[in-house]
Amino acid sequence: MSSATPHSEQAADTPTAIACDIFCAVIDNFGDIGVCWRLARQLASEHGWQVRVFVDDLHAFQKLCPSLTLEHARQTVGGIVVEHWHEPAHAGDRLEVADVVIEAFGCELPSIYVAAMAARERTPVWFNLEYLSAEDWVADFHLRPSPHPRYPLTKTFFFPGLGPGTGGVLKERHLDGARAAFEASPTARRAWWQQTTGHAPPPAAATVVSLFALREPRRRQPARTMAR
Repeated sequence: MSSATPHSEQAADTPTAIACDIFCAVIDNFGDIGVCWRLARQLASEHGWQVRVFVDDLHAFQKLCPSLTLEHARQTVGGIVVEHWHEPAHAGDRLEVADVVIEAFGCELPSIYVAAMAARERTPVWFNLEYLSAEDWVADFHLRPSPHPRYPLTKTFFFPGLGPGTGGVLKERHLDGARAAFEASPTARRAWWQQTTGHAPPPAAATVVSLFALREPRRRQPARTMAR
């Protein structure tokens, strides 16, 4: 890490932990920050990394993380430092470069941050996290290097995917066990349905379809048709 620790709130008890900065520009509703927040939480909880998330839209983020405070430019949520990336050139209240830098979905890092990466004694590992795709070409481009045109830096493209040769998908260690416990508990299922939909759960033999879509009137008709 640089001389200033980017996650000073946690540095005292994990001084040798890998520091990681994730930059996220919210473009696609909750998808961008949803993936970044899930990745941040997994890196912190399962691997012990010190994670800092730069995000430009705290309002969208708060929908997924209600404990987030909109008025704070820098805060710690669940052991993860969150910086409000309020303008493209902003790189935090203090310019600090992490060991691993993740540029989510081609959001483009602040130029001052890239220059600091190049000046760092130990060059950070730099990833461009791409969107999940099931197309065949993903395996050919996963982990391809991209040298910077001016600095001695190399960005590596990371492509999540569903087949061999790709980056796979995010999956927490406890996910299978938690899902099995949820499905085996009528009480847990009843509470989830009531809280999420306001209705009692459907019969056990019913076919349940989850539809993720933007809030558009034309989406309602297919849902009504399937419900018949």
